Amino acid sequence: MQAQVTYKEISGCKMLRIITIQQKVTRDVKEAAKNVNIKMIGAHVSHVTSAQAEKGELTRARQINKKWNEFLDQDIQDVNRENEEYQKYYKNYQERNNDLMGHVNKNIKRKIRRKSITMQN
Repeated sequence: MQAQVTYKEISGCKMLRIITIQQKVTRDVKEAAKNVNIKMIGAHVSHVTSAQAEKGELTRARQINKKWNEFLDQDIQDVNRENEEYQKYYKNYQERNNDLMGHVNKNIKRKIRRKSITMQN
């Protein structure tokens, strides 16, 4: 992986620094699942779900969230059953995600009620 950073020195010279690191990769899902960062994934799921909901795409928000939960429950959770730190953060993720999805589902119901009220008038 590489990053290119451009900057100016105090003397005014433009500089380019290239930073390179080697990162091990795997195609083995179980191996990758052992090293998953649940805090990062949880934050990502919350962000993507919230962004869709804010745009009014409530059904899409629910679909995306459901897919991520299936991934975590089926692919990640089994491998990390014995990892106490993972389990702690996973439980926290589930609680926060349930709250988030409660709000999304409540807004979906409101939207449906408004449409049915409008359709009756």
